[in-house]
Amino acid sequence: MSFLSAEFGIDLGTANTVVCRRDGVVLINEPSVMLVSLGADGSRKPILVGHQARELTGRTPVGMATMRPIRDGVVTDLQSTKGFVAAVIRQVTHRPWERFRPRAICGVPAGATALERQALVEALEEGGIGHADLLPEPIAGAVGCGIDPLEPRAHMVVDVGGGTAEVTAFCFGGILSSSSCRIAGDEMTAALNQYLRQEHHLIVGELTAEDVKIRLRAAHDTTEPIVVEGRDVFSGKPRMQTLDPDEAALA
Repeated sequence: MSFLSAEFGIDLGTANTVVCRRDGVVLINEPSVMLVSLGADGSRKPILVGHQARELTGRTPVGMATMRPIRDGVVTDLQSTKGFVAAVIRQVTHRPWERFRPRAICGVPAGATALERQALVEALEEGGIGHADLLPEPIAGAVGCGIDPLEPRAHMVVDVGGGTAEVTAFCFGGILSSSSCRIAGDEMTAALNQYLRQEHHLIVGELTAEDVKIRLRAAHDTTEPIVVEGRDVFSGKPRMQTLDPDEAALA
């Protein structure tokens, strides 16, 4: 490790962002959500990131908005991602020397294009990272699970994130085969939201739908119903709806 810069491992995910130190200590693990102030010239100034920003989703004051800079596992808005990275780096660096051109290894979907990889590196370096290297997320995930990717035998990793789902086989540190699709956790949340509206005439927000999805995942071995709070489509009044786990699986 250089004495003149810090080193981090970064996972800029569609749903969550994780930053750890070289020794594996997790410094931040928060939603990839940013609250921005909207300027008259179209500029967007970051105000909050992570949990604090996510809690304001759907109820931001005038002149502000919440946004997710990463979609389908890749950069969709360079300026927003740059601002998000800069805000995250400020949160994890507490000493002046740590902010002097820190180095980072960042995960990237195995199915990302060359242009998407370039955009990610550009966002990282313009956001305050002095030098950024990319590592395929399946390889990073294998290391996190205690698997040695350099072993002379093949391993397979299934990674279902918020924006992408990937199945990757690798051996000797190289990818043998990989299949990726951009249908993952976000689409599950959207499908559940639509199901509640169409079948039960219940309107719920993004955060509520996400919470219901997580509760259903945790209760997949039980038959206990889940109570969902929302707003009735016809009356507009608050209402609760009981949702059977088996029924929700069909959504």
